[in-house]
Amino acid sequence: KKNFAKSPIVLSTTNSAPQTDMNYFLGREGVVLTPLRPVGVVDFDGVRLTVLSEGEFVEAGERVKVTRVEGNRIYVRRV
Repeated sequence: KKNFAKSPIVLSTTNSAPQTDMNYFLGREGVVLTPLRPVGVVDFDGVRLTVLSEGEFVEAGERVKVTRVEGNRIYVRRV
């Protein structure tokens, strides 16, 4: 029987997740999939992203445009 309590534990970290520059979506238009109250999901040509509405509620089916990007937060406004 091995005593694992004395075995060293080595943790390695790798960043295998792809990094996406969200500024790519700046100025793009999409269709609201879930109501933005103020957070919801928008489809940008097949890419679904969680976004924040700039102040107003937006219903599903309406078109929105990305007005600004702050880190991983994407802000939209009704077109």
